[in-house]
Amino acid sequence: AAADGGDRLIKFARVGEEKYAVPASVSEVVPFAFAFANVKWVDFSSSNVTELPAGCFDGSYVEKITLSSKITRLLSDGLPEFDGIPVWARGEIWSASPAVYACEKLTVLENYQGLTEVGDSMFSYTGVTSFEIGENMRLGNNCFFYCWSLQEFNVAEGHPTLSSEDGVLFDKNKQVLLMYPAAKQGLTYTVPASVVYVADVAFLRNAELTSIAFADDSACVSVGTSCFASIATLKTITLPATLTNIGVSAFFGMATIYAEAVLAQHYKTTVNGHVTGGPAYYIRAAFKGKVGKVLATVFSVLIILALGFMG
Repeated sequence: AAADGGDRLIKFARVGEEKYAVPASVSEVVPFAFAFANVKWVDFSSSNVTELPAGCFDGSYVEKITLSSKITRLLSDGLPEFDGIPVWARGEIWSASPAVYACEKLTVLENYQGLTEVGDSMFSYTGVTSFEIGENMRLGNNCFFYCWSLQEFNVAEGHPTLSSEDGVLFDKNKQVLLMYPAAKQGLTYTVPASVVYVADVAFLRNAELTSIAFADDSACVSVGTSCFASIATLKTITLPATLTNIGVSAFFGMATIYAEAVLAQHYKTTVNGHVTGGPAYYIRAAFKGKVGKVLATVFSVLIILALGFMG
């Protein structure tokens, strides 16, 4: 990590740190500086950093990040080919790598209301529970995807392109329902009459809903790809008569994810005092003997490769 007096933070390499306060002398953070770092809290409030670069916290175990009022940009791009990137980081380079990404333990983000630019896919695969979008904050594409703990959005009234209602994210005029948080509380939801389009993956994998309906005077004409996919608890969807287009796999996975959960519970086992289970276990149970073991092993290898290379 950068020592007091240095102006560039190149790599945080300490293990098991509770809190790291970035020194006041630091004005620049190098890409991937905190990638896979084992630190619970990173505090930028005393630093002179103005932006967090691509890959900054990629895969980090951080639980809390405190920004400073000087930080206005969280970047997902701008990585050079290799120029200026340390050797240890070169294997992590992709076409885009959000500054805060795949930090599954991250639940607290402080002092971020001054952000003006938030890059594509930012905060995806994190544990954030709520997010306030300031009136000058511009969000990139696919932010907050796979945030299974997210409960609500709150958008400032003066934002030029976005709005929120009851924690749900919409475009400015509430004609497009952009995202219904995956952990939002409530068993039922009625899509407002003003909504014309429900965006791709808008309701993806919500953990609470049992019923979704559209207002009686709904203007909705289209629902996007996978917009209702993988909602294990969902029992009913009442679609409007105005609907003319349903995206590919809009309802995919509502039954399969429930079946996977039931099978995982049924075939779980205890190993060395720890309960374990999942697809590999019920595959072995379904296909007895050597065939079951081979198929379970193949599945395990393929899922590791999929998660490793596709996120």
